[in-house]
Amino acid sequence: MSIRLCAGICSGAAAAVLLCAGTLHAHAETVEDVYQAMRDVGTTEAMIRDAKTQYENAVHDEAGMALGGTYRTYGEWVTLIHENGVKYVVSVIAEEFLIDPQDIIDYYEITLPAEGGEPAYEPSVQPEKPFSEMTLEEKKAYIGQLPYEERVAFIATLSPADRKSIYNQLEPEKKADVAAGMADFGTDIGLHVSVGDTSGGNVEITVHDSDGRLIDVTSLGLSADATGWNLTVPLLLSAAACLLALGGILMIALCGRQKDTGKEHDTDG
Repeated sequence: MSIRLCAGICSGAAAAVLLCAGTLHAHAETVEDVYQAMRDVGTTEAMIRDAKTQYENAVHDEAGMALGGTYRTYGEWVTLIHENGVKYVVSVIAEEFLIDPQDIIDYYEITLPAEGGEPAYEPSVQPEKPFSEMTLEEKKAYIGQLPYEERVAFIATLSPADRKSIYNQLEPEKKADVAAGMADFGTDIGLHVSVGDTSGGNVEITVHDSDGRLIDVTSLGLSADATGWNLTVPLLLSAAACLLALGGILMIALCGRQKDTGKEHDTDG
């Protein structure tokens, strides 16, 4: 058997394995895979909550669900989310690291496990310090030393915190591109996402439900919580609690003053 023929057979077998893997993946999707696909492309948990609310209140069955009034199978939603999420959101990061966004789409559709959860990916070269603690130039130098296939896998499987650390280091206009991309992405899959405040290098993404009620405000700013996002709504609630507490203190002080004033009047009488 010639080397060329052997190579051809091996290549064909590899292609068949990938095709089979993709086919198995396409037939395994559930609603949880839809939510995981949203996490794959870096959407916020608020956007996922919007999708969950629609799932609970709209048409859904074992095969698929409706988002924004459009019914698709779970597999179709996963494919659409991966393609549009990369197109609008992940592409900003991919281009920053000289990676073709289409290669990330292919990675999602072929390589990621059918079941949810973090993909088991370990790069061949371990970083000297946590990726999230690197400067943007250090991140580029580290990823640049990996083989191209590993660069694709690394960017495709970034944790929320690592992804957010890149967002924090982007130029303001690129942060705005990410936010605008999330809004466009949300529109394409029937979510209710808009871009809010963009002052001071801080970009806010607002998510509403179908009735216009506020679900959450997420900031692409300078800090990150454990999920990788800085959620401002809890901070606003905390501020409101502080104001209520302050109001209570002022009320007590005012009541005490009124009592003292009443005693003075009684004494004068």
